[in-house]
Amino acid sequence: MPRLLFFAVCQKPIIDREDGSISLMTIINGLKLPAQVEQPVSSDAATSFGWGAVAQWRQVPEDAGKTYEQRIQIIRPDGTGSGDSVILFAFLENIHTNAIRGDSFPVGPSGEYTVRLSVREVGDQNEWEDVANWPIDVIHE
Repeated sequence: MPRLLFFAVCQKPIIDREDGSISLMTIINGLKLPAQVEQPVSSDAATSFGWGAVAQWRQVPEDAGKTYEQRIQIIRPDGTGSGDSVILFAFLENIHTNAIRGDSFPVGPSGEYTVRLSVREVGDQNEWEDVANWPIDVIHE
């Protein structure tokens, strides 16, 4: 299984096409939203918000010729999921970087949301391995 070098959630991930260098603009640790006085926020509410997640992987010798899937999930404070994004990847060099971008983020109840990173070798019988979690505190003021 590839080795995770880093995982981060930010407002804008930038990966240079020429040299593969990575810039993370505005790391996200939390979101503050104005309280809805007239009606309570539904558990599946989302807000229009640009964000991204970046994972960088290092190839290990057993990775040669294999294809992997990387999954990003957002887990609400109650433990339920709010969609996921899956990317296929294989190593062309020793380091591989994946970035995803989203244009909305769940903001139902206040609490800690978790952006979870998982990986597995491609194949229906292969189990996902959770490798990193990024907490984001959603606060309704």
